[in-house]
Amino acid sequence: MTARVETRPRGSGPAPDARKDAGAEVRRHLPGARNDCRVSKRATPASGFIISERVRIRAAEAPDRAGAAPMLLFAGSLSYPPMSTASVISANACCPNPGAIPISLKIVGADPLRRVALLDRDPAVTIHANVPSMAPYYQDANLCIVPLRAGSGTRIKILEAFRFRRPVVSTRLGAEGLDVVDGDHLILADEPEAMAQACVSLLKDPAARKRMADAAHAWVLANHSLATVEAAIDSIYNPILE
Repeated sequence: MTARVETRPRGSGPAPDARKDAGAEVRRHLPGARNDCRVSKRATPASGFIISERVRIRAAEAPDRAGAAPMLLFAGSLSYPPMSTASVISANACCPNPGAIPISLKIVGADPLRRVALLDRDPAVTIHANVPSMAPYYQDANLCIVPLRAGSGTRIKILEAFRFRRPVVSTRLGAEGLDVVDGDHLILADEPEAMAQACVSLLKDPAARKRMADAAHAWVLANHSLATVEAAIDSIYNPILE
């Protein structure tokens, strides 16, 4: 979800004594106060700015899963049709063991539709519904998969994966709106077969996973940290209120 910050004519601004910390007041009313956000440089037609969802920045060590099958994570609202379809694509593409390596898939999200719940008939797939925290699942994952083929939004799950230093394989639509580089911050693949092979390639190359995860974490830190957002909001409001 995005929030819109409208600019106002100079003559309609607050009194001088109310202008001391306009940025702090704006930030106080931002949605998702527990997260960080980023202000886009793109102005809206009504002379506003787009503020995207924000994520807490944190690091996580690589999962210690010696002897276990590599684990892929799909996360999303499982009652939302585009997400439920993407979860089915994940299972169908990645769990026939492409590349002759065993893979397990965890599908985690709220209120799974019946077609999603039925995926756990495959022993390689487990469904985790309505969990209290995503953190343990990101920490346990070797990489995250985002095979979104429809829908829109702020791509918060990719930002979450980046903050946990987890490499991501996504469709182009799944990463739409993020100023990331294919091959550096994540891998983009639109067809299920290509996505499966990208997952296998990363799972076979721990060094490549680490390089990509580190680059993605640095990117989310630079673009979605609270300090970045505060500076962007101040740059919008300070000239208006002077």
